[in-house]
Amino acid sequence: MRPVGEGMDWGAHREQWIELGFDSVAINALFGPEPNSESVASAELRLQQASDLIELMDNAPATMKEIPKAMQAHLLNHPGDVDEIRDRYIAHLREISPWTLAANRSRELWSMEGRSVELQAWMRRLSTLEKGGGEEVVALVQAIEKVAPRDSVRKCIEALEVKQRAREEVLQNLVGILQQKGWSIQFSKGANLIQRFEEANQWLRLEDRLEEVEEIVGTFARRRASKSEYLMMQIQAIRKDPKVDDVIQLEEAVVKEISDIDEQNTIIQNRIIHWKDLGLLLPYSDPLSVEDFASIDGNLERLEEAWKSALDSSQHLRNLGVPLNFDIIDRGDCSNELIKEIQTWEQEISHNEREASTQISRWESLGLDVQEFMRPNSRDLDVQVQHRVTAGSLAEELLASLDSLDITMDKERIESMRAVIQLRWGIEGELQDVATEISRLSRRQAKHRSMLISRAKILKMDVQGNEEWTLVDFEGYLARAEMARDRQNERQEIEIRRKEILEMKHLEEKEKAVIEVTETIHSSPEEDLLKDTWIEKKAADGRFFYYNGRTKESTWKKPRNQPVNERRPVEKQDEAENEGSGGDTIQEIRVEEDSKVPTNILKETH
Repeated sequence: MRPVGEGMDWGAHREQWIELGFDSVAINALFGPEPNSESVASAELRLQQASDLIELMDNAPATMKEIPKAMQAHLLNHPGDVDEIRDRYIAHLREISPWTLAANRSRELWSMEGRSVELQAWMRRLSTLEKGGGEEVVALVQAIEKVAPRDSVRKCIEALEVKQRAREEVLQNLVGILQQKGWSIQFSKGANLIQRFEEANQWLRLEDRLEEVEEIVGTFARRRASKSEYLMMQIQAIRKDPKVDDVIQLEEAVVKEISDIDEQNTIIQNRIIHWKDLGLLLPYSDPLSVEDFASIDGNLERLEEAWKSALDSSQHLRNLGVPLNFDIIDRGDCSNELIKEIQTWEQEISHNEREASTQISRWESLGLDVQEFMRPNSRDLDVQVQHRVTAGSLAEELLASLDSLDITMDKERIESMRAVIQLRWGIEGELQDVATEISRLSRRQAKHRSMLISRAKILKMDVQGNEEWTLVDFEGYLARAEMARDRQNERQEIEIRRKEILEMKHLEEKEKAVIEVTETIHSSPEEDLLKDTWIEKKAADGRFFYYNGRTKESTWKKPRNQPVNERRPVEKQDEAENEGSGGDTIQEIRVEEDSKVPTNILKETH
C-alpha cells in the first residue's frame, strides 16, 4: 500500500520554510527524495521546533544573546540538529546563570529604588533553583533588568519553581521507566537537577535505541535463536552499564545480522524457485512468510537433501509404474513417506518377481515354452506371468491328464498332444481342442480297461491294483490267463477222453471175451451182421459215441449209410475195473473230417 500523499507536489510547503530563512538543501533533505504525508509531517515538526528555538533566542534578554547568534545560524542551515542545539543552549545558560548576571548588572537600579534587600532575598530564593533556560528564565531576567514590581518577580520565580518541581516529577518518572527496563541508575556525582534530567534524557534516548534494537532482534529470534539470545544479553549488559559506544556496536551488529538475513532470504527464495521449477511441491506460502524463512534458515542444506530425495523418490515411483499416492508424490515435506512407499512397493515387486520366477521355473519344469519370459530387459514380468496363470494352470492340468493316460496304447497321439501343450499353451483356444481330445482318449482307455476287467472277472482273475497296470500289461496278463485256462481245459478234455478211451477199451475187451465165447459155441449170419454194425454207447461224461465191433473203430459222430444198433445198452465200467487194467496203452481216436470237434491225437502215458 502506497503512503498517503506520495507523488503530490509539496513545493508550497518547502517555500514557506525557505521564506523563514531555512536552507533549501536542508529542507529537501528533511522532506526526502519522494515526499509523502508522513515524511513531510516529520520534516515540518523538526522545522517548527527549530523555528521556536530561534524565536526564543531572539526574545532573550541581552545577557542571554552573547552566544545564541551562532546557534541560530546553525539551526537555519541544519534544522535537523534542533535537539543538539537546544541542549547546547541550555548548557550555555547554566554556565552563565542569566538571572545572577542580570542582578549584578541591574543592582544599582534596585538600590536606587530602595529594593536592594529585596533583590538579595530573590537571589537567595533563586539559588535553590536549577539554572537553565526557557521562557520562564527569559521572563525572570527581563523582570530583574527592568526592576519589575515585586509581584511580577515573585510570579516569575514561582513559575520557575513550578517548572523545577515538574522536572523533578518527570525525572522520577523517567528513572522509574528506566528501572522497569532493567537499568541501574547512577547519576554523575554532584550533578544538579538539570544535569540529572539531561542524563536521564540521554539514558532514555539510549533506551529508545535499545528498544528499537530489541524489537529488531525479536524479529529473528526464532530464526537465529543463539544470535538473538546473545544480542539480548548485550542489551541487558548495556542497561546495567550504559555506554554510547556499546549501543553503537550493538546497532552495528544488529544491522550486520539483518543484512545477513536479507542475503539469506534472497538465497532461500532463489532455491525455492529452483525446486518449484523442478516440479517439487513445498509447504510454504507465496511469498514466503517470516515463519517460512525461520523454518528454512539454518536448515537449507538439510532441507535441500530432503527435497532432492523427495523428487528422486517420486521419479523412482513413476519409473516403477506403480499407482501414485498423490497425497505425498512430489511433496518436499514427505521425503520419508516417499522412501517408505518405495520400500513397500519394491518389496511387493520383489515378492511378485520371485513368485513369477517360481511360476516360470515350474512351467519350464513341465516342459512348457517360456521363451517369452526370458527376453532381456523384460518389464512387468509379474504382469505377464499373471496373464498366463490361467493358461498355465490349464496346461498343467492337461499334462497331468496326459500323464494319467496309458502311453503304451496311444504313445504317438499322447506325445503329439504333449508337444502342442508345451509349445502352444500360450495361444488362446489351442488348449481347449487338446483338452477335448484328451477327454475322448481318456474315456476310450477307461472303456478299454473296463472291458479288460470284465474279461478278467470271467477268468476269475485277481485284478486288485489293476490301476497301476498299463493296458498292454493288462492284456498280457489276460492273454496268459486265457492260455492257462485253455491249457487247463485241454488237460481236462484230455483227461475226459483218456477216461473214455479206457472205458471203451474195457468194453471192447469185455465184448471180445463175450464174442470169443460165442464163437466157440456157434456163429450165425446175424452175429456176423452185428459185428459189422455200429453200436451207440454212452461215455462216462454222459456223451454218446459209436463203436464198430468188427473194425474196432469208435467215433463221436453217427456213421452214415451204416447199420447202427441204437438199442444196445452200454455197460458202465466201475472204477475198479478201469484201475485194474494195467500196462501202458496208446489209443488213437479218429474223428470224421466233417466233425465239429477238432481232430486230436493224444498220447497219454500211465
